[in-house]
Amino acid sequence: MRAGGVVFVWLFCSTVVLPSRLAAQAPKIAVVNLRFDGEHANVLQPGDTAIVAAATSKLLATLAASERVVLVDSSVVAAAVAAEAGANPCDNPCALAVARQLDARWVAKGTITNLSNLVWYLNAELFDVTTGKPVLADSYEIKGDPARMAPAGARGEDDRSRAMIGRGGIALVAALVGGQALAAQADSGSVGGGGGASRTTLLVRAGRLLAVRTGAMLTNQAILIDGDRIKEVGPADAVAGHAPKDARVIDLRSATVLPGLIDCHTHITSDPGDYYKQLFRMSPIDEAVRAHIYAKRTLDAGFTTVRNVGAGEFIDVALRNAINEGAVPGPRMLVSTMPLSATGGHGDVNGMSPYLRFDGFTGIANGVDQLRAKIRFEVKYGADLIKVLASAGVLSEEESVGAPQYSQEELNAIVEEAAMWGRKVAAHAHGAEAIKRAVKAGVASIEHGSLIDDEGIRLMKERGTYLVADIYNDDYTRLGFPQKIIDKERLVGRQQRENFKRAVQAGVKIAYGTDAGVYPHGWNAKQFAHMVRWGTTPLQAIQAATVNAADLLGWADRVGALEPGKFADVIAVTGDPLQDVTLLEHVGFVMKGGQVVKDSLTGGAKAAR
Repeated sequence: MRAGGVVFVWLFCSTVVLPSRLAAQAPKIAVVNLRFDGEHANVLQPGDTAIVAAATSKLLATLAASERVVLVDSSVVAAAVAAEAGANPCDNPCALAVARQLDARWVAKGTITNLSNLVWYLNAELFDVTTGKPVLADSYEIKGDPARMAPAGARGEDDRSRAMIGRGGIALVAALVGGQALAAQADSGSVGGGGGASRTTLLVRAGRLLAVRTGAMLTNQAILIDGDRIKEVGPADAVAGHAPKDARVIDLRSATVLPGLIDCHTHITSDPGDYYKQLFRMSPIDEAVRAHIYAKRTLDAGFTTVRNVGAGEFIDVALRNAINEGAVPGPRMLVSTMPLSATGGHGDVNGMSPYLRFDGFTGIANGVDQLRAKIRFEVKYGADLIKVLASAGVLSEEESVGAPQYSQEELNAIVEEAAMWGRKVAAHAHGAEAIKRAVKAGVASIEHGSLIDDEGIRLMKERGTYLVADIYNDDYTRLGFPQKIIDKERLVGRQQRENFKRAVQAGVKIAYGTDAGVYPHGWNAKQFAHMVRWGTTPLQAIQAATVNAADLLGWADRVGALEPGKFADVIAVTGDPLQDVTLLEHVGFVMKGGQVVKDSLTGGAKAAR
């Protein structure tokens, strides 16, 4: 674990000039979990205790003397950590929770591991509590005689400092440059997709605000945002009266404001292209180096959350983690990793020579025991949900479009095993029998649902199973695909849309999912118009991409509506999307977690109201 702040935070707080606005407020900093990392150490060395004590003492003394930050008393921090973590180590979420309880702006964490009797390894990280993201980080050696590592104030202070810095040149430059960049960002209030928030409080003024649960279009509203969460929503004057005097204002009085949109069926690590080129001439590395581009396009389109239901080699896990850490901009992600597929099924490579081999991880599994083992493997390495290919599919070379590919016993085991690990199951299912088997097994959603029959519709409604139907992407022209795949798509496209309409009319729960990646990322909102054309109202289509989608994901307490306590994920368009849903194809303002990532509608946040 890269934790935060001994020499690194010391340099940041001692040397870097914080922006005047922050300095005037004297933000609090809490130091959590400076400790010896015995789990990853070789053996306990005589100098370990002295090194940790000296590092801790030096850091606390420097922070206590600083006029730019207020150090939270270490005994208060220790009590809060004990209450939050109990006997467990205080990890990053724990440290952030403690810092928020103590009203701290920054939290520093650090672990020290010995490499030998005279060499230690420091992992250091400083977090911005408003965003929960690391803003400074480094790892480097500490060299010196432990006998000279007495607590601050004893003799040999300068020598101890030199020993602690160790590789001083690199560490000093990295900390100083990083701190200056942070200060510049904090003072500018610029639009960006990552990094720490430059302000703790925002006031968003909305000319119109769509209350997605009720469908009410409210006028002259405001949203008060504290850090990455919504604190209050209501009439503009009342909300503004509760905002601090230094709250920054975002003026969207000429726009309609909605919650960030959710796409429940994406393949964000890939993009459409030549079938054989992607199969034979590209590797997972090609996908990995491009994935962040597609994530940014998705976010810029107003989709602040996605459920990614299929990617190879755990690329989706790596992308999700990079986004969560602030390394690259992108939507919040729940990921399924490799879809479970029967041998010869939709997730296998079919129609090729039996001597052709593809190396790498795979979701191929047959029989209850293999399926249970595969689910455990995927959960172990980061899967947030499980995707199963319950039927044949369109974009693969098996003969059928919708034939079942797993038995009822196998599907039952999949749902049972996933539930034991706290995971929901999404079932790719085109054919009627496969749909019914998956619903009976207890999956959370049916993906595609193209050939659903009356019994399947009845079962889905009875059991509350969501339908996630990608009814736009058949309009996208595919180049370089085998004729067999093109013929299957023509066969299923019209039937899928007609059956979607029947399901909507019957009252089946609908969540928004596009299969983006099968067509270009960033086009996600093109499906809204097709949903309206095939049976939903504009409000129902928007609800499918907000409150319904949040419910399917199990994130109804985090996303999907502009309500207190939820993430400050906000989008805005000109005009009224209840009258013209295609306006959602042209989102002009996007905020994710209180961070503005796209803005063509305002002149930027104002310094005060």
